Amino acid sequence: MASLGDSVKQRVLRVTALGGIALVASAVVATIVSVALAWLVTNIIDRL
Repeated sequence: MASLGDSVKQRVLRVTALGGIALVASAVVATIVSVALAWLVTNIIDRL
């Protein structure tokens, strides 16, 4: 029974780690997208 608990614990840890990585990745992507959009907008305004 202990081995079953260990496997469940490992699965939970793996899912939690994947969720954390996904959160960080989405935050990084959102930051990059917002910075790129701001840069594009300022460039377009400068050319007008």
